[in-house]
Amino acid sequence: MKKNKILIIVLTVVLVAACGTVAYLALSGKDDKPKATTEVSQSETTTVLTTASSTTQTTTQTTTQTTTETSTKAEDKTAFITNGCWYLPDGDREVCYAFSFNKNGSADIAYFNSDNIEGFDAQYSEAEVKYEIKDNKIVISKFPSVMEIKKIELTIKDNGIEYKGEKLRKFDKINLSNALKCF
Repeated sequence: MKKNKILIIVLTVVLVAACGTVAYLALSGKDDKPKATTEVSQSETTTVLTTASSTTQTTTQTTTQTTTETSTKAEDKTAFITNGCWYLPDGDREVCYAFSFNKNGSADIAYFNSDNIEGFDAQYSEAEVKYEIKDNKIVISKFPSVMEIKKIELTIKDNGIEYKGEKLRKFDKINLSNALKCF
């Protein structure tokens, strides 16, 4: 009889400890959820007016709640261009350009053609250029001399980038393998 009581007490303590651990983990895990990208601020103002008379006390409470959302800037609409690399193949000339746009107005570019991608030790040309966004157009006007173009104007359309109506292909990074997939 004593052994059963001790066993029941031990099992009860273990069960309570397990339940407490699960509850603690469940409550502390709520802070790990991702936050929304739009900022919302709330402010609440409470004004309490108290009027006292000899027989009656009146309390008036006014609550004002204000919600402010941050406005979406023009650059936020084009922020997707900095995610990944954009490839522009030119099949007629057998060249391919790759663009990796950075947030600071610069872009890493690579130039692939038969002269620089063939052979055992293929080394394609890379450089950094400046770009501007004007009216859903990405304008790059100063390319290195090794590249065959001097200026290019790309169009931002439907979460993609186009050149003369043709969509550029998107990959994760600039490399030879991705460029060859574009031909």
